[in-house]
Amino acid sequence: QQLERLSLDELDELENEEDEKVILEYRKKCITQMKAEAAKARYGEVRENSAEDYVEHVNNAGEGVWVMLHLFKQGIPLCSLLNQHLSQLSVKLPATKFLKSISTTCIPNFPDSNLPAIFIYFEGDLKKQLVGPHEFRGMNLTMDCECV
Repeated sequence: QQLERLSLDELDELENEEDEKVILEYRKKCITQMKAEAAKARYGEVRENSAEDYVEHVNNAGEGVWVMLHLFKQGIPLCSLLNQHLSQLSVKLPATKFLKSISTTCIPNFPDSNLPAIFIYFEGDLKKQLVGPHEFRGMNLTMDCECV
């Protein structure tokens, strides 16, 4: 009934106020989403991990956190190539925690024949493992590889 009494100018002003409220609410929602995404994007690099840090950085990584752990050894060309690719990938996926560890430091007596090895975890649970050069197509490995 009150709307019927308003003039066209008053209705137009009321409509503009409502539009402004909707736009402000939408803006707040977008800012909240952007802040949430920025909070997730906290890694962006491959970090060295020790056996002592394993539980903290892998098993207790946190809710919603993916962890990719690369076991490697110096002097193995495919491990070096994979480290290069993972460094690039970590920048593209900053919400994923990328770790690398010298194989025998992380797992005593880990055989060199199983290198490189990648273990992928989500919220502390192992989801996938890629072990040995055959999993990575040898030195033909590229950033476009769909082996993961």
